[in-house]
Amino acid sequence: MKTLPARRVTSALAALHAFAVTDAGGSATSTGGCSYVLPRPVITSASKLSHAGDTVTVTGMNLTGTSSITFDGRTQSITSVTDTMVTFTADAVVVSGSLMPTTRGGTATGVALRVL
Repeated sequence: MKTLPARRVTSALAALHAFAVTDAGGSATSTGGCSYVLPRPVITSASKLSHAGDTVTVTGMNLTGTSSITFDGRTQSITSVTDTMVTFTADAVVVSGSLMPTTRGGTATGVALRVL
């Protein structure tokens, strides 16, 4: 069994281990393994796109682990990923469409982006 500070509980949940939490209010122990549902990614904004081939920055939440991003239904080349940002190079054929990043938590609801 692992004893973790309360802010670290999600690590134990993600690993599917029994765990104990201790803080100023007392302690609690799980009764076995548990599961953790990963949150879906959320897009809050995307940078403007002047022409195909531009680098696009998508900001939001829960973007860590983005395995693919589609724009107008076409998979794009991801250049960088953090929990709050994904950057990719826009495909030369793309003109407009929905941005849809996919993580282990699911696929974000697309936001519209159009080449200016």
